[in-house]
Amino acid sequence: MSRDYQPILPAASRYLQEKWDKAAYRQHRSKVDLASPAVDTQGLQPPSHLQLNLKRMQLDRERQAIRERDDCIRLARLVAIVQSRGRVDNWNSYSICSLSSERRRRELAQIGVENQRLMGRLRQQQSEYAREPWERHWERVELIRNSIARYPRGMRAVQFSVIELGGQ
Repeated sequence: MSRDYQPILPAASRYLQEKWDKAAYRQHRSKVDLASPAVDTQGLQPPSHLQLNLKRMQLDRERQAIRERDDCIRLARLVAIVQSRGRVDNWNSYSICSLSSERRRRELAQIGVENQRLMGRLRQQQSEYAREPWERHWERVELIRNSIARYPRGMRAVQFSVIELGGQ
């Protein structure tokens, strides 16, 4: 079927008839839109004590007060951070709280007492070795070593210390 406008009644100009029909239809639709219903289909208005929920309003005010308080706290924290100039403030200061600290302190004191007793016993003990013959033997060995050495033994120690210090 053709897309041309087909007037219901015969017309001399199809173009003018189409314009008149569209204008009439627009006017009809505007009247329909402005028309009010003849029958009231709306329900009854709820009572005023149900329209205005006072408890909800109170809860909303409390929530708003909590938000404002939290915002003030956060703002104070941010101001403190900005003014702190980057100092670290997350140090944990814990006090050592142990259930066995008293027992450990007594054991430590007991160990200290035992160590003192052992030290006293060691100091009172006489040596079982004869030290004087060993010292005489060592002096003879030193004399023999010095006599067979090509260079004096003291010079070698001086040379090594100069080499270790960087050849000064």
